[in-house]
Amino acid sequence: MSKILLADDDFSIGMEIEEMLTALGYDFVGQAGSGRQAVQMARDLRPDMVLMDIVMPGEMNGVEAAEKIKAELGLPIVFVSGYGDVEYIEAVKQIEPFGYIMKPFYEEEIRAAVEIAFYKRKMELKLKEANDRVKQHQEMLTVVIHKSPVPIAVAGLDGSILSFNEALVSLTGYRQEEVKDFEDLAAKLNPDEKDGTLLWEKIGWVPVEETKDAYALMIRGKDGAIKNVDFHAARFEDGVIIQMVDVTARKRAEQALKTSERQMAQIIDFLPDATFVIDNEGRVVAWNRAIERMSGVKAEEMLGKGNYEYAIPGFGERRPILIDLVRKWDNEIAKTYRYVKREDECLVSETYDSLVKPGLILWNKASLIYDAEGKVIGAIESIRDISDRKVAAEG
Repeated sequence: MSKILLADDDFSIGMEIEEMLTALGYDFVGQAGSGRQAVQMARDLRPDMVLMDIVMPGEMNGVEAAEKIKAELGLPIVFVSGYGDVEYIEAVKQIEPFGYIMKPFYEEEIRAAVEIAFYKRKMELKLKEANDRVKQHQEMLTVVIHKSPVPIAVAGLDGSILSFNEALVSLTGYRQEEVKDFEDLAAKLNPDEKDGTLLWEKIGWVPVEETKDAYALMIRGKDGAIKNVDFHAARFEDGVIIQMVDVTARKRAEQALKTSERQMAQIIDFLPDATFVIDNEGRVVAWNRAIERMSGVKAEEMLGKGNYEYAIPGFGERRPILIDLVRKWDNEIAKTYRYVKREDECLVSETYDSLVKPGLILWNKASLIYDAEGKVIGAIESIRDISDRKVAAEG
């Protein structure tokens, strides 16, 4: 049951209002005879609404009392007064009351005013609750953005920077107050020292609730250091969330790997023994010059081939050979060689009368290839014509 406090120095009116409110199902909690008493009773009784007369005895009138009650307790105020002069109305408007009832009044007027006031109060509280939730979510989002280890900025659709987290400061060297807008930031970060308009045009008009695919960019920080970043942009209704992920270390590692692979390929290519390499899928990833000469098959014809393609030049068919035995032993395949023996982690064998060297003897050596973590990533086999050495040894 909603509680209502009346502030009016006319107690005969108070009795009338109490009777009306009780009949309407409200809890009439009391009547104050002055503005100061109204404030104190509101504090003590905590009503849900105050019906307030404007002209009250003592040093605090109804308007002043209502203003204090609203400021302290946030209660809805409905004025009940016999004064409708402009000066009173203007004074009352300043505290935004929930209603104004002129004396004399009827029960229907009291009922309408009170019910409408309670409805407005209910809607006001719902709106406040919704606004509080929005504010809470915004605060949470702000905390998440600012505490995120990923460099993030939030920009308005006009390019203005709304938020700029510490991770982005660490990445770029620039603080939010040092840049006018996103175009200015993009211009500062551009390694060629050109303006950043084109970059902003790329991401500024992403459809709402869609994410722009990452751009691989190079940026120049405030300290002059060049960094590689993956640049992401996601659009929401009022702006764009921008994310820069520093991939400099990854790019350097990738470049170092490419350099290492290129150097290894060059080394393999210039080995005097015929040599080839396969990956874990059995595809040829290296086929050097010596094996080109021995087999008559060019590297471009063999690279990327699988399904035992590398066996055809020597054996005339697709079949496992020594390089496959080092990965998975097979007694039947081993019997096709003159012998197969293990030397440390390698397999060594000899082949007689191979298609690539009819009537001659080939020495073969195969081993697994491991990465830096010790995982098998492929296998390598080298082949050498030892016919002359065999003849000399037997002679």
